[in-house]
Amino acid sequence: MDERFFLYYEDIEWCHRMRDHGWQVLLEPTATAVHHLGKSGGGPRSRQAYRESFERYCDLYGLWGLRLASRLGLALRRGER
Repeated sequence: MDERFFLYYEDIEWCHRMRDHGWQVLLEPTATAVHHLGKSGGGPRSRQAYRESFERYCDLYGLWGLRLASRLGLALRRGER
């Protein structure tokens, strides 16, 4: 897995690479994960890490339209406050 992703998107990017190399990526919709200790994100640092990983993923795969749409949506949400 790409260690340059601090949090989030490392699994998505990994699946993207697997699919690019001919592997079939499957989803198990009933799978769940339980965090027994601590908490998973939600704070300002987690939101920032998510945004940085999303933008890194978009940059790696040339998803400029998706990144732009995300930025526009974020700007609109901030304008509503």
